[in-house]
Amino acid sequence: MLVLSASACSDGGEDGAAEASAALKACQEVFGAENVEAVRPALGGGELRAETVPLDQMKEALLKKARNWTPSSENFSRAWYQPCRLLEASENRVQSWVAGEVKWSVLTMDTVTTGKSASEWRKAGDDVYVQHLSRSNGIAVVLSCRIQGAVPEQERQLPLEIRVYDQALQGDRVEVLGRLASALATDTRERLGCEDPLSVPTVLKP
Repeated sequence: MLVLSASACSDGGEDGAAEASAALKACQEVFGAENVEAVRPALGGGELRAETVPLDQMKEALLKKARNWTPSSENFSRAWYQPCRLLEASENRVQSWVAGEVKWSVLTMDTVTTGKSASEWRKAGDDVYVQHLSRSNGIAVVLSCRIQGAVPEQERQLPLEIRVYDQALQGDRVEVLGRLASALATDTRERLGCEDPLSVPTVLKP
């Protein structure tokens, strides 16, 4: 994963408080303010600590990758970006957390629809496919995103991939992760200005 991180919690004086507020605001942007509040009880019900990356830098890096990509230049090199990680602030016990990541997938839309691994992906909507991640205890989503200025093949051969996963999340974690994955997928498409019309279900479940 490419780390551009600016993590924050509420300690550290005025500067720390400002960073904490900015990090939490970034998480509210990508996951939705209501979803962030819904995560709080699943993380123990106390104060939240947020970690983020500079969202503008993430956006520009993703756009640059898509616009520079061509089928002949494919080298399957991708960077993960983590726009939000929410943790319980208490360090008195095993910490609970939930995180979301974004990248251009090494898979294609054909891979998840008709390829050898297609059976591992569930169609959640037109050009939206979901998979359970057993190793990281989470959800993966592959969905199309046509970028202005990119080659025509980009839409189908360089789709977005979203991952949301957790540690020790309480309650109905599948529902929580499904809502966070949907929100992150929707926000990422809007942030990048994806030109293909696509409706992401409110909850994404494998």
